[in-house]
Amino acid sequence: MADGSKAFGGVVLAVIVGGGWFLSSNPDWLKSQLASFKPPSTELKTLTVRDLVLDGKTLMDDKAYVQVTGVYVALGESGDIYPPGHKPADSDSGFSVISEDAPREVREFFYNCKKTGQYGMAYCPVTLTGHITECFLKINKAATMPCLAAEKVVVAR
Repeated sequence: MADGSKAFGGVVLAVIVGGGWFLSSNPDWLKSQLASFKPPSTELKTLTVRDLVLDGKTLMDDKAYVQVTGVYVALGESGDIYPPGHKPADSDSGFSVISEDAPREVREFFYNCKKTGQYGMAYCPVTLTGHITECFLKINKAATMPCLAAEKVVVAR
């Protein structure tokens, strides 16, 4: 095929450098996916938690690479980042954080943060760096939301 993809037994396989691949027997669908594929950004944007909450969908669509400082609040198996100085009684909006694919030192930070909490809740000042991505709600796998896939962590003092 002229576009660099290969046909194997009626299935078209295209491998894209930059983290994506598509498998299809429909070359027109494949070409539309290739045309709309956008690799994750490498330009670091320093944002606030407020920016993440207000612009999360756009940042997710752009696969933005961001750095944000705040308070990581661990509650059970999930966690959000809130503005710096956040207290339990505050009504600030948080932004979901995931770490499943993060380097070990990042996952270790979240593990240690959760251990410091009482009654299953912990507050840890932190600066996180990562890409904004799409997450699925645990209760309803069909529902999605933007979240921060943590890749780097700096413990704030």
